[in-house]
Amino acid sequence: MENGKSLEENFQKPLRDFGPAPFWFLNNDLPDEEIDWFLQELSDKHNSGVFLHPRTGMEVEYLTPKFWEKIVYCVEACRKYGLRAWLYDEYNWPSGVLGGKLLREHPEYTQVYLDYKRGRFERGKLIRMPVEGKVVNAIAVNDSGTKVLYLKDKISNSVLEFQPEYGDWNVAVFTEKTNSDTFFCTTCAPWTGNEKGYLDLLSKEAAKFFIDHTHEEYKKLFRKDFGGLIPGIFTDEPANYRGLPWTKNFLEEFKKRKNYDLEQKMHELAFNVGTYVKTRCDYFSVVSELFSEAFYGQIGRWCRENNLIFTGHLFMEEALETVPCYHGNIYSALKEMDMPGIDWLGVKTGYDEIPLVGAPDLAPKIASSIAHAKGKRFVLCEYGGGSGWNTTLMSLKNLVNYLQATGINFMNTHAAHLSLKGLRKRDFPPSHFVQQPWWKYYASFADYISRLCHINSSGTHVADILLLYPLRSLWAEYTLRGKSEVFEKIVKLFGMISNALLRIQRDYDILFEDEALENLVVLEGNCLKVADEKFRVLILPPMTTMPTWIVKLVREFFENGGIVLSLGFLPTNSEERQNDSIIDSNIRNIFSEAAYQKKKTINKNDKGGQAIFIPLPEEVSREELEKILQETLDSLLDSDLKIISPERRNLIYLHRRIKTDEFYFIANLSDKTIEGEIILNAVGRLEKWNPENGEITPVY
Repeated sequence: MENGKSLEENFQKPLRDFGPAPFWFLNNDLPDEEIDWFLQELSDKHNSGVFLHPRTGMEVEYLTPKFWEKIVYCVEACRKYGLRAWLYDEYNWPSGVLGGKLLREHPEYTQVYLDYKRGRFERGKLIRMPVEGKVVNAIAVNDSGTKVLYLKDKISNSVLEFQPEYGDWNVAVFTEKTNSDTFFCTTCAPWTGNEKGYLDLLSKEAAKFFIDHTHEEYKKLFRKDFGGLIPGIFTDEPANYRGLPWTKNFLEEFKKRKNYDLEQKMHELAFNVGTYVKTRCDYFSVVSELFSEAFYGQIGRWCRENNLIFTGHLFMEEALETVPCYHGNIYSALKEMDMPGIDWLGVKTGYDEIPLVGAPDLAPKIASSIAHAKGKRFVLCEYGGGSGWNTTLMSLKNLVNYLQATGINFMNTHAAHLSLKGLRKRDFPPSHFVQQPWWKYYASFADYISRLCHINSSGTHVADILLLYPLRSLWAEYTLRGKSEVFEKIVKLFGMISNALLRIQRDYDILFEDEALENLVVLEGNCLKVADEKFRVLILPPMTTMPTWIVKLVREFFENGGIVLSLGFLPTNSEERQNDSIIDSNIRNIFSEAAYQKKKTINKNDKGGQAIFIPLPEEVSREELEKILQETLDSLLDSDLKIISPERRNLIYLHRRIKTDEFYFIANLSDKTIEGEIILNAVGRLEKWNPENGEITPVY
């Protein structure tokens, strides 16, 4: 991507390589003349490439000889017009079923899931509970969890009959079910068969069939262009879409990896009894391993062996409340990508209220943090889809500013529609193409993106704060039916903390528990070092469960002079057991005995280490949380960047260090002018680099 020129020269005259690359919706009969006209237009507007995306309305049947003939023409046309030809691994989305071919030819590769039904059985009363699906287990447990009855043999003709002779019992019947939903990947084209179901992402054989009939087919045609004209391939929204993740040999895999029978403990997935924390952590650990080994790991290895960038995004990566059931472990999935990505529907930013999205900031911060830790230069965002035909260039620019400031540096525009005939015009518009009144200005917008992506993919991200992602707490508190109050608090407050830090201009990266397990986090003086970044502060969100390796890292960090800030409530469980003495003793050493009394505590040591615990009000507002964080952090260390203005909540920034230069990208996300004073924690000659026109001017 680099051309040997200086950063200043490439800022003034931006490199096309860093420009936007839209999803190109291949959604008609793909006539050659339209392909040429379309790509010429995109090239003239300074796009860097396209993602060849078979999409709703495509009249050429997917994966047929005619389809491959058209894809060859598209790739050669990209070569002709100077555009990179990124591949997309499915018709429509989600990725994995070959437009329905996999479901038709191999129904055994259809996604299955674990479901359960709960009931209360009282002494002496005969209860009949209807059962749907293939029975896996049926268990009754008393309220204390000390007595367990196995009831699978009491199910006959899809009905459980149980009449307790003594005591009252909570009953859970576990069944294996097949996902029978209809997805876009088997609909919305004249040749589709409306097959129901999705790919079993936990099956290596199923994922290999998908790879053999997609990736390998592209390889036969384009191997010589891999890593050049064809940089990589995109996977879209894989997930466990129903119930709890499962596969047909899950029980065998679980026993092999954990050395005990899940069947004996399965009731602990439904009720908070017995050793439920360990059981759930073990269950989701196996789920995560299978996801990674079968799907993400296989595709990632194939791409690296064939000189392709593996990119894409998961389904609802920002939603903590569904991470356990959709993905198991967001980190173990995204780390397999060479360019981890997210999607962002609409044009509202994370500073806006977005319906049905509780913590939008988490998606870009999750993906960019993983990229920083794993040494991946680029972080993709599929952005701008679903905002409607009245979308303005100003709103798109505002969204780009927000995404860049949260770590995104590869803009994948959603989308450019080859055709708008019929239902195609309703396919998550707008189309970022000639239909828009602002299309004639798009080259300038693409240059704006190029400048930002070049700067923000160079050098190293700079921040003082790590925010721990509470994965094991999510696992331990997750139930398919009836979320607990503590689970809801963990989810809500983590999202609020992530947003509050941005609002007070305290940038951060997210620390994933598995990064420490993989030795990606090391102590260096009074800092935690992750890849090339050093962090002075570790924030612990409300948690119930903390892995033993994390609590030991936190204690060592504090004893070396690090700053630890805990908000809300402290963990008591490890991944192995409830009320773990290892967690208790370390937490007391870090925060002092008073911390468990739910009072604010400050513990200091001779090395300059500080551990602060701050309980939060029952219903803390966003403004209250921002004030708590601002006052606390201001008392602990200087700001990297400080803005003095009553409107500072509407500003966001990103700091990158490129060689010996400090680059601060600052954006106003509101619709009004903001005046104030900016104080940078840096010395030297100050310049203003304007990404709108490439001008570089001295400030003083």
